[in-house]
Amino acid sequence: DIKVLRTIYDRRKKHHQEVFEEIADAVSDHVLNTYIKQAVVLADSMGAGCSVLQLAPHSGSSSAYRQLAHELLSYNGSAPLPERSRE
Repeated sequence: DIKVLRTIYDRRKKHHQEVFEEIADAVSDHVLNTYIKQAVVLADSMGAGCSVLQLAPHSGSSSAYRQLAHELLSYNGSAPLPERSRE
């Protein structure tokens, strides 16, 4: 089963909101609940040559990617990932 991940979303931009809604309307059964917002920390992690989870583990982007992992695992019946401690 194919799922759609919405990325580079900026809620301040009307066009992004419209596309976000169109995708949800067109393929609602296949759209993941998780989406990845546009964030400077994502570009920073690419520039640093590491994942956002390594560069900024407590950022909203890292949280979104952890949420994505949990959601994807739930679709195939895998056990959930353990929660990370907030050090």
